[in-house]
Amino acid sequence: MTTIVGITPESLSWRYYKMPYPLNFPVRRAVIDNIQFFRPIEKIKCCEFEAFFHFGFHCNGYDENRVVIKDSQKTQYSPMARVSIDEGGFWKLK
Repeated sequence: MTTIVGITPESLSWRYYKMPYPLNFPVRRAVIDNIQFFRPIEKIKCCEFEAFFHFGFHCNGYDENRVVIKDSQKTQYSPMARVSIDEGGFWKLK
């Protein structure tokens, strides 16, 4: 799964990149601090491409400036404290 990020595409240095199987479509890719940013090169009407870039059916809403990152590259956060919720909907710290 990917996440759309609000970044100006012109601010990054993009290179051609062929996505590995099972995606198998070309994209523009930029890497900064081990985070990979992806941007479409051209409209490709296939469900993997549309899902990766969050376009609609048949690339509805296609935008060549859309930039996405993979969710697995986001920083993972863990809860600071565990919370329990009782039957009445009230919470308390464990």
